[in-house]
Amino acid sequence: MTKDFHHIDPLEVIGAIRTSFADSTHVYTQGSCFELYRILKTIWPDAEPWTNIDHVWTKIGDKVYDIYGLRTNGTEGLTNMLEDERMLLRAHQWAWRSSWRLNAQM
Repeated sequence: MTKDFHHIDPLEVIGAIRTSFADSTHVYTQGSCFELYRILKTIWPDAEPWTNIDHVWTKIGDKVYDIYGLRTNGTEGLTNMLEDERMLLRAHQWAWRSSWRLNAQM
């Protein structure tokens, strides 16, 4: 059975994630932006990760999002990570860097 989540607004989901804990914007902009993509992909299986090398946005349909919400200039200046396997492999390491940074600040 395929679930249909097309009626759910990505901004509502992202807003719920952003307000779920105090450091969410820090976490999802300092190494775990790819992990946010993975969360959103569980809801929207056709979601794609796009990057400018420093950050990952999630493309759902024809719109692009990150933890702050909608990216107004779409994929302009971004690269589809699904077209570069090395970039996908590197992204998994970013979350480790984020966790190291958070622990170093405590």
